[in-house]
Amino acid sequence: MGILALIAVAGLLGPLLSMSRRLMIPIVAGEILGGVALGPSLLNLVHANSALVQLLHAAGFSVVMFTIGMHLPLRDVTLRRESCRAVLMVLATFAVGAGLGLLIGHFTDFGHPFVVSLLLANSSAALAVPVVRNDTATPDTATTRLIAWVMLADIAAVLLVPLATSSHPLLRVVGGTVLVVVAAVVFFLIQRQMISRGLWQRLHELSIERGWGWSLRINLALLFSLTWLATVSFTSALIAGFACGAVAAALGVTDHLVTEVIGVGEGFFIPVFFVTLGVSLDPRTLLESSTVDFAAVVVAGNIVVHAVGALVGRVGVARGLVASAQLGVPASIVTIGTSSHWMSASSASAIMASSMASIALCSLGSFQLGHSFRVHDRGMLHRVHQRPEDRTGEN
Repeated sequence: MGILALIAVAGLLGPLLSMSRRLMIPIVAGEILGGVALGPSLLNLVHANSALVQLLHAAGFSVVMFTIGMHLPLRDVTLRRESCRAVLMVLATFAVGAGLGLLIGHFTDFGHPFVVSLLLANSSAALAVPVVRNDTATPDTATTRLIAWVMLADIAAVLLVPLATSSHPLLRVVGGTVLVVVAAVVFFLIQRQMISRGLWQRLHELSIERGWGWSLRINLALLFSLTWLATVSFTSALIAGFACGAVAAALGVTDHLVTEVIGVGEGFFIPVFFVTLGVSLDPRTLLESSTVDFAAVVVAGNIVVHAVGALVGRVGVARGLVASAQLGVPASIVTIGTSSHWMSASSASAIMASSMASIALCSLGSFQLGHSFRVHDRGMLHRVHQRPEDRTGEN
């Protein structure tokens, strides 16, 4: 329990540092710094190879990807008219990202060009969508196109990460990924049938009356079941968490589910993930020129790739900067790479530093678009994804 207490206390550093509107430090940066302080590089109180730390990290990883999947605006019918252009934007960014990934992989010590390509071409819907959209505003064509682009890029990157990072044979990884996705689709169909028959509403009413937290229980049961299935089928918990979140987004994210996920996620699992991620990082490597160079190259490549996507989609440079925001995929790659021991501590630190830089770029794009609010570095769950009949209900 001592380790758990230390991790929980370190997680408080995130909100404390992000309180300042002048410094605008992302909450995730404070949580990672808290983990670094606990790790071998400073206080040496918590170690990444501890069984408890690994369990907490894995559970937090699944919940992080679940919340990211929940941000997908899958129920937004206005995105369909921009889907063709968005596909072209995704193809352009991934093509340019692949070319730059080969160059960076060849000329740096990191190697792994496929991984670098994903680092350059991915976008985070959880970060970008709240910047350009709110519950009351009607997005214009460029904004709708941007949201569709970011959503498709996010999905593509998540599906490709296990292929780029796994040490298992390709067919096994593909088969495991398909198995997890099919299981998620089956659950989606079952729950939609329950909704249409009114059974879900009856369970919801009982949950509200008796305080069961039914929606959260069901989603966590699905989440950890899919995570277990992903583990035994040679794919990543990344797929499991994201698929579970996508199911929730497709069915409609409601007020009660948002409140419950914020409670269990932001209150425990998500800060635990980033604190334990920080434990595995060594900030001293950021003083090495090779680490700084690699981080700078990734940031520059990210800007170039998303500038090309913005040019193809004709959405403007500012929206290209917003689309460059990255968090879930880099954190996933670092998690998989360090646990599989093919990624060095310096590379992990460089990747997370470039991710923090992408949040700053997103903030710059937000400012250029005239938004007065700063980027919420883990996004916001929007009510626009809800089923209209369940505005006050529970998923």
